[in-house]
Amino acid sequence: MDANLTTNAAFAAGAAAASWSQLWAVLLTAAGAIGATLAFVSKSRDFITEPRQRRLDVYLQLSEEFDDAKIRKVRAALAAKGDEGVTKLTIAQKNDYCAFFEELALVVYSRLMKMETAHYMFGEFLRECHERDAFWGDDFPRGDYYWSLFETFARDMKRLGEKRKKAFRAEPVTRLGV
Repeated sequence: MDANLTTNAAFAAGAAAASWSQLWAVLLTAAGAIGATLAFVSKSRDFITEPRQRRLDVYLQLSEEFDDAKIRKVRAALAAKGDEGVTKLTIAQKNDYCAFFEELALVVYSRLMKMETAHYMFGEFLRECHERDAFWGDDFPRGDYYWSLFETFARDMKRLGEKRKKAFRAEPVTRLGV
């Protein structure tokens, strides 16, 4: 009977040791699963907010570039009455101004910025440039192949502007759709 007791005691001790090791294994597995879940949630949140942050960074960069001194001179010439200031602009100044709008077009067409936002912030400046005949000339032709993206973007912005004007006249504005 003593042998049985010794065997039972050894078995119980072995079973207790096995249950403790199993308990530790379950606890460590649970801790790992919780850690993995928290990491997944954190990365998912980053994945969702990253495009918003990237769009904001692009917008701020474009806005800063639009306030640059080179662009500001062209904006002032286009805003002035008459064509005297516009005809004094150099080809380089006109090129930089139109290149800004092509860069904006790339941002819009790659869906980093909504067309409505681009129209709200820059549409009037684009329209003024595109429609001012004195801005374009023999030295800077409007229909040139190299400005095809500019032309396409200007037409798209003009269509959006006309659509928004019709909608504005039809209904009172309760919120900006930007």
